[in-house]
Amino acid sequence: MKRNILFLIAILLLGSGVLYAQSDKDEDQQTLYTLLYAKQYPQAKKIIEDKFLRSDDNSRKVIGYAYLVNYYSFSKDNEIKKIEALEKAKKLAKASKEELDDAYVEFGNALYYENLELNDPFVKSVNRSINIFSKYSDENFMLSILYFIKYRFINRNYINVENEYVQSDIIQTNKYAKKSGNALLINHSYNILAYYYHKKFYENKTKTSDERTKLLDSADIYYQKSYEFAKKVIDPIAQKKALVTYFSNYSSLLLAITPLDKQKCLDMYNNVLKLSLGDTQLIDFTCGAYNDMGYLYEAMGDYKLSEKYYLKAYDIAITSNNLGLTNKIAVFDNLSRLYQRVGQYGKAFHLERRARKETEMSIEKLTNSTRALDVFYRTERKNQLINQLEKEKKSLVRENLLYLGVMLISIVALIFLIRLTKFRQKLSMQKNELLEAEKQETQLILQLEREEKARIKAEQDLLVANQEKLKKIALSTSMRLNYKTSFIKDLKTKINEKPDVKLQQILKEDQLNDNDFSEMERLIEDIHPDFHKRLKEVSKSKLSNMDFKYASYLYLNMSNQQIANVLKVDANTVRVTKYRLKQKIGLAREDDLQAYIQNLN
Repeated sequence: MKRNILFLIAILLLGSGVLYAQSDKDEDQQTLYTLLYAKQYPQAKKIIEDKFLRSDDNSRKVIGYAYLVNYYSFSKDNEIKKIEALEKAKKLAKASKEELDDAYVEFGNALYYENLELNDPFVKSVNRSINIFSKYSDENFMLSILYFIKYRFINRNYINVENEYVQSDIIQTNKYAKKSGNALLINHSYNILAYYYHKKFYENKTKTSDERTKLLDSADIYYQKSYEFAKKVIDPIAQKKALVTYFSNYSSLLLAITPLDKQKCLDMYNNVLKLSLGDTQLIDFTCGAYNDMGYLYEAMGDYKLSEKYYLKAYDIAITSNNLGLTNKIAVFDNLSRLYQRVGQYGKAFHLERRARKETEMSIEKLTNSTRALDVFYRTERKNQLINQLEKEKKSLVRENLLYLGVMLISIVALIFLIRLTKFRQKLSMQKNELLEAEKQETQLILQLEREEKARIKAEQDLLVANQEKLKKIALSTSMRLNYKTSFIKDLKTKINEKPDVKLQQILKEDQLNDNDFSEMERLIEDIHPDFHKRLKEVSKSKLSNMDFKYASYLYLNMSNQQIANVLKVDANTVRVTKYRLKQKIGLAREDDLQAYIQNLN
């Protein structure tokens, strides 16, 4: 069973070996994909040349060279041509600087590295291509194929199907295939999904019967979906291959189902033979059907029929150049095992020797590929060296320009700093001069203000002094007028009463009184020049001119009678007026008004 599964893997991978990426709307690329899938190589080569390599658009040429790498994979001794195609694609992509051109170059690199089983370079190239195409919404067709390439790489390296990347790549393959709308690609992606669960069934023998049955059911469902889309493929040759692939893969699934439906298996094999017999492009499926029929009859115990179909497969294996090593070894091993079972050890030994020979031939072919790879690496190293020298040259030019720019900027900055420093110094000097002028102006203003205040104060003092002087004059004048008034009044009275009065004596007395008044005025002015001002300050109420007169008389220590004589009033009037003055000044009843006034200094 294991050898049979290996044969199934080889058929699936061979049937899916033609992979190309293109946008969803490019009919030329999708047609090219279909032709290469159907192994119509001359027609495919013509489209590559006519639609891509002869195009005026360099991006189309890049795509053509990427396809050319895979085209050359189907013929021998074309390693150099693959390298040349890749080099041309890289040169064009470098000149165009288009991101999608780089994606196609990496796609071509991935196919080349995959054939040479160079794991690390393959993984880097396929991931770079996926990362670029993922940025665009109309590249589902391309992304589906790239994810399948990743899955195929993992499958060829026999990585466990439980690996999370395996399942992810398969799901992504189907997801983008459905988005692209290409029936052939969708059919292909469902085949992969079915095969994934089919293989998982054989690699999970420790799981329960129900769990393994579910795996087979999933494989069955996806195989049926692949069959539905195979019938929708328009190109008849591609459709025939898709149907043959379905019958071949589904017949292998039937071998795992218990109880074994032998007749249904034979029907599937006959469907494969019906479509593939006589078609050299499907010879691998014919060989696989004969090999599987031999395996079925061997399991049934019918060794003659088993040998018959094994030999049919053997004849194809030794005569066909299109059959892969894995398929050939599977046929040799199955027939050798049958001969050992029936006791024909010589034939079994011959088949084992044939298997070793095929393996050695494959190793030699791999050696030739390695030589080609060495040429490719030398070319790559040369290109890398050239690119490195170009980058160093550009870097040196950039550095020189940078240094020149830095020098120019430094010179300009230095000139600017010098001028800025001079400007700041000049500005500082002007500022200092301005501050000094403002300082002097301020001092002058302060001096003028002080002088103005002194002048105003002097004027105010003079005004106060004049006011005091006027008050004194007014007081003395008032006293003199009062006296004169009283004198004239008395004189009239005396003249009326005694016509013979002596006027000379009366005038002499008046002259004496005038002298007394003059002396009084002098005393008031000399002894207490600020008397009126001080009296006004200590008074609680406003004083009248009469109040000031009485205060002046009291200041001169005049008695009530003396004041009454001067003012020609009654002594009681003097007492009442003094009492009122005492209240206005704010003295208590028991305070001495005359003593208070005399002590105002």
